[in-house]
Amino acid sequence: MTAPASGRERRVEWAPAFALWVVLAVMGPSPAHAGASDSIGVGRRIAASGRAFFSDLGYAASAPARMTRRSALWTAGILASGAAILAYDDQIQQGFSRSRGNSLYDAALQAGGRLEPAGQMGKTGPFWIAGALLGTAFAIRPLQAVSLDVIESHLVSGVIRNTVKTAVGRSRPSEGGPRRFFGGGTSFPSGHASVAFEVATILSHHLREAPPALRWPVTAAGYGVATTVAIQRVDSGSHWASDVFFAAVSGTVIARVVARRNEERRMALVPLLGADGAPVGVAMKWGF
Repeated sequence: MTAPASGRERRVEWAPAFALWVVLAVMGPSPAHAGASDSIGVGRRIAASGRAFFSDLGYAASAPARMTRRSALWTAGILASGAAILAYDDQIQQGFSRSRGNSLYDAALQAGGRLEPAGQMGKTGPFWIAGALLGTAFAIRPLQAVSLDVIESHLVSGVIRNTVKTAVGRSRPSEGGPRRFFGGGTSFPSGHASVAFEVATILSHHLREAPPALRWPVTAAGYGVATTVAIQRVDSGSHWASDVFFAAVSGTVIARVVARRNEERRMALVPLLGADGAPVGVAMKWGF
């Protein structure tokens, strides 16, 4: 069983979170209509990035208030599935243990164990920061966009997730039964599963226009990796199955919200003016 994170270990996460916030604030997407990146001052960019972040955070947190009939049906299905998993958390935990020895399960578990560090923001943050810096320095827009979307998704999801963790206080499998809540625990929801599914979702989003031969394998690999990490978290006794289920759903939804809203900020239709100043057409403008 994996012991719960100590208070010190939880506080250490503030350091990478602050580093990610600084990068996002300085390099985050500015509205396309504001002009090219070299014409936007650092102060204006930080202000615009801050407004965008808190706007996305509020938008994601208030999503239930904007549900349509279709999204309400999806939400009901997810909650029903989650409730069923929650009811059988203990049995699922035991089933995972009994599955050891199955070649397919062991392969997934081994992969999840090796990739488990990818679910820790403190360990993957430097790579996304490097991606954002390189993408900006060499004008590699896909690398910059993916890196910044992942960074913002981790921060938005982290705020919501840690608020829920504190409020719910669920004990980990090593600390008590599956329905032990409000005891100061940090089991629900799983940070590793959320982070892994956020990355998979953002990669999938940015590959929408890619050839199927590239899009489908990368998307399948991304979600496959996220699933193995989720399996490892349950098998190791770090989380209950319902912890990773709700984390996977919330991570996917938040990442999709962030990616779509940033895409809207980066791209805009602007008028093309002729020599006499009269509009002659429109063009798509990409802003960073």
